[in-house]
Amino acid sequence: MDITTFLLESICQDKTPDEYKRMFDTHFGEIAGWLRIPKGQKVHNPKKSDKTGDRKAFGGYPWIKYWQAFTGNYQNKLKCACCGKNIYVDENAQECLNDVDKLNEKKREKRIEKEDLKAVGGHLYANGIDATNGYIIVPMCKEHNNKKSEEEMEIALDIAAVREIHATIKPKK
Repeated sequence: MDITTFLLESICQDKTPDEYKRMFDTHFGEIAGWLRIPKGQKVHNPKKSDKTGDRKAFGGYPWIKYWQAFTGNYQNKLKCACCGKNIYVDENAQECLNDVDKLNEKKREKRIEKEDLKAVGGHLYANGIDATNGYIIVPMCKEHNNKKSEEEMEIALDIAAVREIHATIKPKK
């Protein structure tokens, strides 16, 4: 297996990103797509009652891979939309491990772990952007993804966001 095939399969499991997008588009046509969220845009996490942690992207894929498929950005190293720090889709990649070591060199207390730099596809709603058909998804660090809904956040850099479409909800046990 060549490295390109390996990387594509690791991003979208058994589907390449283009196959995943085509599969999704067959069901939802033109409604999928991305939009630009400008630096300084005010955003909030959805209300906790929406239980976005129970939601899965179409096909059960993680939201960060959903974001990658629709933006075409398959890089491992991303930036958190809310603080701009480096985050990684694969926190086991050497580049992430190097960042952890570098960040911990100067710290005596509260050291970070590779999981602290894990990229997630965070659900947000943005002031002035219609969320009736789903939230927007952006790459976020775990810290910002866990902010309370009443805490207003600001987008730290221009970022591509994708609309959440056809999420599935985990059944209650």
